[in-house]
Amino acid sequence: MEALVPVAIQLILWVLVFVLLFLAHDAGKRLVTALQKLRAPPATATFPDPNILSEFMQPYDEAELLLEPMGRYQGHEIYRYAIIRGERCRFDHISSSTIASTLHFGEYCIAPGLVYVREASSSADTFLTA
Repeated sequence: MEALVPVAIQLILWVLVFVLLFLAHDAGKRLVTALQKLRAPPATATFPDPNILSEFMQPYDEAELLLEPMGRYQGHEIYRYAIIRGERCRFDHISSSTIASTLHFGEYCIAPGLVYVREASSSADTFLTA
């Protein structure tokens, strides 16, 4: 009987090892499945998703005052100067993107992608009196 005790303990330990291996394998499979779901977008996803407003999307700025028309783009008048957010700005270029990361500090974009840059002495009051 005493000879069976070490065999029984060894048998119990082997069973525990197999149970732990099975649990670890099962947990690993669940982890891999969860990571694959995080990585792969749904088949119907579109990028960028138009239904999600992101902090990276730049809404068009509104011009308070537009001066000196100089041309047209997509049916909109291009003005040489504009007052935007109280800043004196000069027309710089046309952008096809409204993503905020494409604009630099001191640049403003009004529809349909007209980019204006803030002038050095940007007080709107001095601009109007000049």
